[in-house]
Amino acid sequence: MNSHGFFIKKLDFVGPEKRSSIQLKKGLNVIYGPTSTGKSYMFDSINFMLGGRDTPEEIDEIKGFDKIQMEIQSHQGGIYTLERNIKGGSFKKYDSKISELNQNSPFETLGSTNNAKKSISKFLLSLSGFEDRDYYVKKNNDNELNKVSFRTMIHLIMADEVRIISKNSPIQSGVTQSKTKEQSMLKLLMTNKDDSTLQLESKQNADNTYDRVKIDLIGNIIDESKAELKVLEMQKKENRDLSDDIEELSSLKESVVVDLNELVQKRNEIWNEIQSYSTKEHSLKTLLKRFDLLKSQYNSDLERLLFLSEGSHYFNQLSVERCPVCHQELTNEVDSHDQHIVQVVDKTEGVKAEIVKIKKHIRDLEKTIIDANLELKEVEDKKLVTIENHRKIIEHIDKELQPSLDIIMQQLEEILIKQTEYNNINFIKENIKRLEERKTAIKIPEKTRVSEDNKEHQVDSFINDLCLEIENILSNWNVQEHKVTFDYKNYDILIEGKKRSLFGKGYRAISFSAFIIGLLKYCSENKLPHAGFVVLDSPLTTYKKEDHPEDKLPEDVQNNFYNSLSEFEYQTIVFENKKPQDEVIKKINYIEFTKNTKIGRFGFIVS
Repeated sequence: MNSHGFFIKKLDFVGPEKRSSIQLKKGLNVIYGPTSTGKSYMFDSINFMLGGRDTPEEIDEIKGFDKIQMEIQSHQGGIYTLERNIKGGSFKKYDSKISELNQNSPFETLGSTNNAKKSISKFLLSLSGFEDRDYYVKKNNDNELNKVSFRTMIHLIMADEVRIISKNSPIQSGVTQSKTKEQSMLKLLMTNKDDSTLQLESKQNADNTYDRVKIDLIGNIIDESKAELKVLEMQKKENRDLSDDIEELSSLKESVVVDLNELVQKRNEIWNEIQSYSTKEHSLKTLLKRFDLLKSQYNSDLERLLFLSEGSHYFNQLSVERCPVCHQELTNEVDSHDQHIVQVVDKTEGVKAEIVKIKKHIRDLEKTIIDANLELKEVEDKKLVTIENHRKIIEHIDKELQPSLDIIMQQLEEILIKQTEYNNINFIKENIKRLEERKTAIKIPEKTRVSEDNKEHQVDSFINDLCLEIENILSNWNVQEHKVTFDYKNYDILIEGKKRSLFGKGYRAISFSAFIIGLLKYCSENKLPHAGFVVLDSPLTTYKKEDHPEDKLPEDVQNNFYNSLSEFEYQTIVFENKKPQDEVIKKINYIEFTKNTKIGRFGFIVS
């Protein structure tokens, strides 16, 4: 027996307060029962625990469960438990049985993707007999490579009820882009030789592809540039270098700009002078208004004093003089009542003296007003002259310099456009020349390909042995048409020279199953890497009332299928609606989903 591979011993759904467990064994395991009992869900759960990306469907039965545990045993005797959250993500790997786990059990985290340093894929590949290194398979005919993961060969281990009856080759998963990779994976399993040696050729081909892309891209740019050049040459207005004209106009423009800047500066200076004269004018006018007010005040005071002076002889005629303020008698002595009473004689003299002083102030003020008016007249005259100068400068700028500058700028812009067109044409011509030189410099060696005939001979002897293995299996199952050869064009088996896809669904399913089991036997007998088990969903249940009679498998084929696999030492998990015969049930691990709470096991998930 091949020491490579492993088998599944137990699959548990676990929740905080409940557990649903199902036991599996080495050899044949038949999970039998009607539809909607969880057979397909169990298939998907196994696929999920083998690193599948898609989580099992959310069904009512899994409420209260949050993780899945799967116990496996290698053919070398190692026992492991893989644990994963029901929603996906990384794995926990325990080196013990499920029954031995507790909260303190040590574990190792395995990433769900092959790129992780420690991943579920690398662990399962090691159990399957692959060495601790990276394996590569061809991705396409350009010898690009893909790193092998456990998922790369999962389609050669597991087949669901849809794929098992399909017309596609058992070698292929049905994804068109993966055909080359899947063919290379079959060769790896049958020869234990990957495509690492093609890595250098793959890089060269990748480089060649990159060079071809560059050549195509450069060619497209050259074509576009030539088309643009043709349009520009048809539209061009000047076919000469206009640098001298541009220089001449630029010099003229600079001269006008200098004159313009000087005038603008002078205009600004004159404007500042106008503002200064306006300020001085305003100040003088304000001062003259104040002088008028002061003069009015002086005249008012003078009139009052003259009145007092003229009324003094009336006071002298009175027998008793009284103070015009407090109406008390005036005496020669100063009254103690706040010194308000003075002698009439002294008061008259004081008034006269004040009159003289105010008249002097009025004469001085009138002279100052005359001087201020003269100065104001001078300021106003200078302001008018300055405003006229400012107007002339603005007129000169607006009517002479600015129009001249506008004309020069317009001419310069037109010439610059022509020069740009001229330069652009020359640039495109030079660029086309450089691109053509660069295109010529890229050299692509002739691409060497392995002919289809040579590819066939590389695995021819191995394929023949596999076909014999499949042929023996079909014969043991009493399939009448069982002569098996290989169709290299479709990478599928021929049965009696007839394409497998041309048979009915029943024969397609049984021959598909024979291929998957035959590959496992071939790898086992030749001590080649393999997972060591297969999982088949509905290999016998294909006939329905509406199907053509040729889709139905004979009863003896179904019986021989079960009987033969009951003697098979490697684990085979079969999900079926066809019940094995009683004598077979006694020899195998038979699990029946009854869909009845009172009889047997209701379904896959039980609380």
